[in-house]
Amino acid sequence: IAGRSTKAVASGPALVDSMLSNTIIDDVRAATTVIRAGAQTVMIDGPTVMGRIAGDPTVHQHTEGANDVTSSDVTLDSVTLDPKALVATVPLTGEVLADSPNLNQVLQTSLVGAFAAKLDALTLATILADTDVPESAAGQDPAIWAKVLEAVAAAMAADQPVPTGMITNTADFIARASQLASTAGSWLGKPPALAGMNEFPTTAIAAGFAIFGGFAESVLIAMRQQLRFEVVRWHDSGRYSHLLVAHMRADGVVYQPKRLFRMLKTV
Repeated sequence: IAGRSTKAVASGPALVDSMLSNTIIDDVRAATTVIRAGAQTVMIDGPTVMGRIAGDPTVHQHTEGANDVTSSDVTLDSVTLDPKALVATVPLTGEVLADSPNLNQVLQTSLVGAFAAKLDALTLATILADTDVPESAAGQDPAIWAKVLEAVAAAMAADQPVPTGMITNTADFIARASQLASTAGSWLGKPPALAGMNEFPTTAIAAGFAIFGGFAESVLIAMRQQLRFEVVRWHDSGRYSHLLVAHMRADGVVYQPKRLFRMLKTV
């Protein structure tokens, strides 16, 4: 892929130019649900160990002269950032390259979406598997606003603030949006108490599950290599075909699990 204004594979095997690379990675960020929900991106040069907050210190009210302050540290463990490679390969026939003036745009749109979906799936799976993230103790269906409020109440009982973001399955999102108030024809809508909570529907999480909280304070996207496109010219000369290789190294980690809450329809 040589650039936006020229056909793909116009000039031998090479990385895309830096301006286009920056555009592509911005597009990936914009298409990744966990990043839109607030997750921060950190660039790393190699395996990196980050602190992970597992518990907060105890604050004491001191009475003068009394021995009533006990030492307590922030409970920290660590998480290693060393994302594996994410790779997609796309055969491109000589005929397609010659006859498709919009091929660059089509490939970029498709690959950006595919890599964003993969990054979402990996990060959300990590959050769902993290045993330190508090979750519903009783069934709380993300498709019902009243149950969402119950889950938020459970999170607040665990000293979490009102969530700023909620990632939910698209079907649950539509089900909530379709709820009618007792007056026929009147949409129920988001409860006023959650007016500041942004909703991020995605198919990367199964129906019956939702994750909410402060993603900016709890989730990191570790990126060791941004998305790159390379072309292997005449990869299959017998088929008159090239090969486009798209690859990046990125993954999501949770570094403050107590700032998230898992909502479960079934516990």
